[in-house]
Amino acid sequence: MEILNQFGVQPVLLFAQVVNFLILLFILKRFLYKPILQALEKRKELIVKTLKNAEESEKIYAEAKEKSDRIITNASEQSRKILDESNKVAAQIVDGATKKVAEILQAAQKEASKLVDIERVKLNQALKEHIGELVVVTYEKVNGKKLTEKQRKDIVEMKNLS
Repeated sequence: MEILNQFGVQPVLLFAQVVNFLILLFILKRFLYKPILQALEKRKELIVKTLKNAEESEKIYAEAKEKSDRIITNASEQSRKILDESNKVAAQIVDGATKKVAEILQAAQKEASKLVDIERVKLNQALKEHIGELVVVTYEKVNGKKLTEKQRKDIVEMKNLS
């Protein structure tokens, strides 16, 4: 122990300092080290939990995005089908209407042609009657004699003129 004295170390003080160090170590471990470790453990658990939630959120987001893409694709296909179908129906309606209009126009043209023919016949008949009357009046004035009703009728109807 003399060597210790030569270096200026006092065993009682050294022992007291070791005891003080152990007491301080115990106090620090008990009141500081454990709460810090517990706080770090809680923070670690919170980080792990947050990471799990983030992964779940990403998974849910990916599923929702995939589902929305499918819905959009499906809706797009359905709208294209509806549009194609409506175009076909519209084309059929236009074709039907065109045919109907063509039929109506053709029928109207036939009716108009019949009416023109009837009017032509009436006009020819009226013209013949007027010409006949003119011939009768001219004949009577030129010859100075009156024609009988039968002769007048024959001339107006352009029958046997003798």
